[in-house]
Amino acid sequence: MSGEENIPDLEEEILLPYSHIIQVKSKGIRNRIAEAFNHWLKIPNEKMKEIIDIMTMCHNGTLILDDIQDAIDVRRGIPAAHCVYGVPMASNSAIHIIVLAMERCSKFGLEALKVFNEEALDIVRGQGKEIYWRDMFVCPTEAEYRRMTEQKTGGMLNIAVADAELQ
Repeated sequence: MSGEENIPDLEEEILLPYSHIIQVKSKGIRNRIAEAFNHWLKIPNEKMKEIIDIMTMCHNGTLILDDIQDAIDVRRGIPAAHCVYGVPMASNSAIHIIVLAMERCSKFGLEALKVFNEEALDIVRGQGKEIYWRDMFVCPTEAEYRRMTEQKTGGMLNIAVADAELQ
């Protein structure tokens, strides 16, 4: 017995930046689109809610990172998480929540996890392109820019719909 059972995990404290960003309601467009797809997919409501929760966790985690990378001070009318909690804590919280979303997704099986990983990588690539173009003063072609926006915005919805299709 090492005494580790008495060491608090501080999960709630570590996720304070995430809790901060989700206090303001989003428009819920991704959720409504995922629910609309479920009209055809007929996934049980409880499973669909879990899939939407996974998508939302990942989305909000990437918003925290996006705000840091784009030096945004305000998100949805409130101070950005990194402005309140600092860059180290906010970035750690973002990664933490994305990995928690991945862990929850893994409960749906290997194929669902594969979809999550592929889409998450696509989102990161899209954000990376945007940062590269901005910081290196590179003007993308219209086709390149469209692809980048598809990667950044479509990935979350793809996670929900593709994982729902696997059910």
